[in-house]
Amino acid sequence: MDSNADVDISKTFGWIGLGAMGFPMAQQLHKKIPSNRVIYVYDIDTSAVERFIKATTAVEQEAGDAKAKVVAAGCAKEVAEKADCIVTIVPEGTHVKSVFLTPDIGILAANDISGKIFIDCSTIDIATSLFVAQSVQFYHQSTNPRLPAPHFFDAPVSGGTAGASRGTLSILLGCSPTSPRLALLTRILRTMGTHIHVLGGPSLGLAAKLSNNYLSGLIALATSEAMNLGMRLGVDAKVLQKCFSTSSGGNWVNDTVNPVPGVCPDAVTSRGYEGGFKVQLMKKDMGLAIDAANQVGARIVLGHVGYAAYAAASEDLRCRDKDSRVVYRWHLQPLRIEEEEKETEDGTVYVHRYYTDVPNPDMEQRKKKGHETVEECIYEGKSRNPKWRPKARPSREEFLRKGCIRRDYTKRRLRRPVAFEGQELKADQESEGQQVLVSVIFALEEWPADLNVLSFAVEQIQKRVLVNLVWDGIDSINRLKENYRGV
Repeated sequence: MDSNADVDISKTFGWIGLGAMGFPMAQQLHKKIPSNRVIYVYDIDTSAVERFIKATTAVEQEAGDAKAKVVAAGCAKEVAEKADCIVTIVPEGTHVKSVFLTPDIGILAANDISGKIFIDCSTIDIATSLFVAQSVQFYHQSTNPRLPAPHFFDAPVSGGTAGASRGTLSILLGCSPTSPRLALLTRILRTMGTHIHVLGGPSLGLAAKLSNNYLSGLIALATSEAMNLGMRLGVDAKVLQKCFSTSSGGNWVNDTVNPVPGVCPDAVTSRGYEGGFKVQLMKKDMGLAIDAANQVGARIVLGHVGYAAYAAASEDLRCRDKDSRVVYRWHLQPLRIEEEEKETEDGTVYVHRYYTDVPNPDMEQRKKKGHETVEECIYEGKSRNPKWRPKARPSREEFLRKGCIRRDYTKRRLRRPVAFEGQELKADQESEGQQVLVSVIFALEEWPADLNVLSFAVEQIQKRVLVNLVWDGIDSINRLKENYRGV
């Protein structure tokens, strides 16, 4: 029996963030707290709030029992003023700062936050979490120092959207085991998760979460490669998955959400990778983990290559906004980019770029066979003037910032050799410790890119250099290094 079951739970709750994880977590809270409680919900996307109210109403009607009342709030400030316990779960650290610190509408714009409990389930960088926690205390001391102090806890979650929907998440709580509020926190969090890990103090929940996602991301990538290897050697995918499960390569990703479509029928990977934990978020978390490792001097070997893989997958048109295990699709057959030119009677040339997963140089044949292509007109202009350059050509700053592919418009082919350029970032473009932007442009010819090249490039990230990569192949690693030394 749960020893915290008799703890008197808060009378009013606030919930900020109804995304892929926040929505089902809030549903679990609504389902399991007493019916005489109230939940004030807010999301920057008002349609998400409307969907949540409809969903909770439908559950209540289906069950035939009264549930906690759900009220839509107009901003984070309103949630903080009306609720005793506020849960926040948003994608990034900047969003957490916005929720708490935005003047007039943020949580710290509320008239009184004394005695309130703030539980942040977002996966963000440790520095931002500590800053927000300190801001909460500072605001209280400057407004109502004689009243009970508010309390801020980091409590990131693990288990994906499936775990959130079932209420079986692992919750990593940054709280001391001797805290007098631990029983209440455990009572609240058990409505959403089955495993509550008490890590010991502020920000330690995030420390465990970043370590976990670093490991999880690399395991998913390794599982993808191992499955691809075994299948190419002739082993059936489902047989191979079962083999891994009972062998030394067994892991949660393989058993629950195997990256190969069809191996785990109920997993997001068998539903077109729709939903789940977006590949862009895995890229973000891998980056946060690498930054944290650099700050404490922890040596990492695999992280940079893993980060580069997720960064490339997040820019792939077939993978973006998909579940992070879509990295299997990315590295299985990287996207080919082909171009086709058409000239009109007045001499205007239209160049179309085709992104395709089918290595067929004949565009018309590809279209007739119904292969998947994405067409994009990249420029137009007079082709017969050798000095002509399109007016819409990006500026040098845009070229460097976006990592655009530079074209030789007169010769109608990609520039060779590989181009490297660097410049100091402007003040509004700077990010933590990153002063130099290096744009690495590889000629688009053969997949995949040389892993040695990739390793060399991501080493620059560790040195606080932001690297934008667009690559398909390269002449040699030596030429890469020679060019880079000149930057």
